[in-house]
Amino acid sequence: MNWRGSLIGLLALAGLALAVFFVVQKDEREGRRELAELVFPYNTRDVEALDVRHELGSARFERGAEGWQRLEGSEQARAERVPEVIAAWSRVRFIEVLDEQPTEEELERFGLAPPAASLSARLVPGRREAAGRAPRIEIGKPLPLSPGYYARVDGFPRVVAVTPEVVDILDGVGRELFGEKSELEFDEH
Repeated sequence: MNWRGSLIGLLALAGLALAVFFVVQKDEREGRRELAELVFPYNTRDVEALDVRHELGSARFERGAEGWQRLEGSEQARAERVPEVIAAWSRVRFIEVLDEQPTEEELERFGLAPPAASLSARLVPGRREAAGRAPRIEIGKPLPLSPGYYARVDGFPRVVAVTPEVVDILDGVGRELFGEKSELEFDEH
């Protein structure tokens, strides 16, 4: 009878290994991130178009032979600020997953229905896009107990926490993109 116990144990171990394999595969398909991983590991040269939605307006930009140009949206949108917005996005890091399948009510509580700001990029051909999705970030409210913000990344439904550098998109270069003054204070000394 001892061989039955060993066989059951071996089958349980094989089942556990199979379950771990499928969870890892699902994580890769769904764009899971690790602590301190950049949510947008690209720079201006990697991006050929950028859509921005902000409390001050929305605009679509595209990079051409003459540099960045506004294609549509707010008349106040300043194309020369696009590289700074992309740079700000590229400094934001992932902290942790907070809610896998948020309801509409929870999205409102997180400040993501609607988001305070959202960016969506089209990468130049040949650049890797996470899980076949265009890079995207939706920014919500600040976290209540630690530095950071609620966000959704790359169009996945889960709500995550991101580092406080995202404030530059909301209150710094994000405002300057629409012709307003940055609300961030800098010591010029």
